[in-house]
Amino acid sequence: MSAVETKHKAFTAFYSKYKKMRDVFLGDETLKANAKLYITPLEGQTPEQYKAVIERESFENYVSATAKGISGLIFAKAPQIELPPKLKLLEDNIDLASGSIIDLAQTTVNEILEVGRAGLLVDMMQYNTMGMTVAEVQQLNIRPYIKLYTTENIINWDYDLINNHNELSLLVLSEVYNININMFEREEKIRYRVYSIEEGVCVVRIYQANDKKAFDIVSESIPMMNGKALTFIPFVPISSEDLTIEPSNPPLLDIANINLSHWYLSVERRNALHYVGFPSIYASGVSKRQNESIQLGAGTINVFDNDKASLNYLQLSADGLGSVEKALEEKKAAMLALGARLLAPESSSQISENTMQMKTAGQRATIIQIADTVSRGITKALQYMAMWLNDSDNIIFKLNTDYNLSEMSPQMMTALFTGQQLGQLRKEDVFNALKKGEIIEESLTFEQWSGDLETQSPLDSVSIPTRTANARTNTTTN
Repeated sequence: MSAVETKHKAFTAFYSKYKKMRDVFLGDETLKANAKLYITPLEGQTPEQYKAVIERESFENYVSATAKGISGLIFAKAPQIELPPKLKLLEDNIDLASGSIIDLAQTTVNEILEVGRAGLLVDMMQYNTMGMTVAEVQQLNIRPYIKLYTTENIINWDYDLINNHNELSLLVLSEVYNININMFEREEKIRYRVYSIEEGVCVVRIYQANDKKAFDIVSESIPMMNGKALTFIPFVPISSEDLTIEPSNPPLLDIANINLSHWYLSVERRNALHYVGFPSIYASGVSKRQNESIQLGAGTINVFDNDKASLNYLQLSADGLGSVEKALEEKKAAMLALGARLLAPESSSQISENTMQMKTAGQRATIIQIADTVSRGITKALQYMAMWLNDSDNIIFKLNTDYNLSEMSPQMMTALFTGQQLGQLRKEDVFNALKKGEIIEESLTFEQWSGDLETQSPLDSVSIPTRTANARTNTTTN
């Protein structure tokens, strides 16, 4: 192995977890193709028998459903975005591949939910523009862009104390590129992009495989920013907890482990039903010649010489799979407790408001942490772009963290207005509670809302002005 292929010890230690999470998110077909990693074949079981066992039961992907629910909460409201003029022009094509800044955020969140780590590389194509006109330079569209790297592509790194800060001094990224064989065929190749800080300057080297399958340097350059050599590695690592390149457990790993255990039990249950789930007839004390069969069904009489001969049914008893069924329910309950609220059998009406808040508090904290970390990571990458553009770094990019996982009930709204009418609550408190509960639209001001209340007829005095057609609840008493 060439030195450039060397993988960080932490990367190697976490790789099996990345593999597991990718398999789980890809779902049924992928897990069945890699089933031996998760369900050990029985001793003496042939490959054909094992494959038949695995194929009988589908994988119910609770992990993917949970991730979609979390992502849906984060992007239920548009992010808060404020960009300086030059950077604003790049908002809809942030990656040179027509991907918008929202696309980048969604992909990053999904990566963090799946494997817990990703990275944003900020780069700018380097051209020698000496002798070119302004129009020719503009036609080249030379400008910075952001490229997302998955955790599997961030294979090695190191830190050094630079300007009294612990900064990246080495970064090795693996990349896949295509070689054209002919007009219709492409061949995938691996190369390595290596960033290093040498004598205070960032150096970039590209390694590609030679004929002997070793990797040679095919390119070496010093990135320039506004005429000066870059002094840092323009890479922003993002994890589920912080802007760090060090791997940590994927946020849904515990649910994935239980989901795989649930699948294993489901496979066992399905195969038990396959063999003994339907009644089977067995004969005792019956002698028959070769190729002779016993006839069953209406209008058939079997006469046996042995007075002790009998035909009996062999069938799984009603509680024969009770322990497996119970274990499956326990696995579902465990996934619910770990945050897979999409599996919750009970509705909010069956749970008190305080209990609902306690059950969702942990999940809400995890979602907020992921949204906040991705927001900070993208903001930092945008600041690197702004530096390259000589633009202002006064940048705001903030994903939604107001999830309100439990809807406000009509009873709660009635209590709010009753409390206000009795002088126990200020009108401002009622307004803020309704806005937080998403009963009134975000853009409505207190003055507008209060004015609507004062202009209503007495018959409508307890109705709640929402100024929105899609409010969750609108309770009116006539």
